[in-house]
Amino acid sequence: MNLLHTFALTETGCESWRNLSGGFRAVRDIERGGAKGSPLGSGRQSDAEGQNDPISTDGVIALVAENPQGLPSCAGSFVFRGCRVGEESLALLASSAGSPVGKLLNLQNLDLSRCDLTDEKVRLLAESFCAHDCTKLECVDLEENRITPQGVAAFIDILKPESLPQLKHLFLAGQEVFESESGEGRHEFASEMGV
Repeated sequence: MNLLHTFALTETGCESWRNLSGGFRAVRDIERGGAKGSPLGSGRQSDAEGQNDPISTDGVIALVAENPQGLPSCAGSFVFRGCRVGEESLALLASSAGSPVGKLLNLQNLDLSRCDLTDEKVRLLAESFCAHDCTKLECVDLEENRITPQGVAAFIDILKPESLPQLKHLFLAGQEVFESESGEGRHEFASEMGV
């Protein structure tokens, strides 16, 4: 499976969204960074010097924010594992409310694991979920980022009960801030979260 199939831009009904300014280019740029056999591989692309830089998702997020209809009906999953997610694009999405239909209405699965998310970025993500109908979102993967227990608490506090009515899975394991060789950080994170 590759990102285009995960993102579902090749399916019927996505042609008009695919042709929006920058839409296909933004998705194509992310797709090029993925390794064969996984949705995004490591979410990294090599530059001319062989350095691995995270692929930016900002173009796709901005496109969703700026499109009056938001996500097309055929786009149910975003797998951005290992990609870079900017605060500016999340802020744009959070502030783009006001359309009669939420821009994330069709989103069912969101994988933002290993995206170097911080407390501020998950706060903006929660604001985005509140600003747009996310009535189909069942799974949010935020594993292996840099989110503190306070950031998780703020994320949950911002959400309204109607924000994510179908949410079944919220993955938070492996936060870098609390990792240590002895494993004490994991225990500390789990006990602060009441797990």
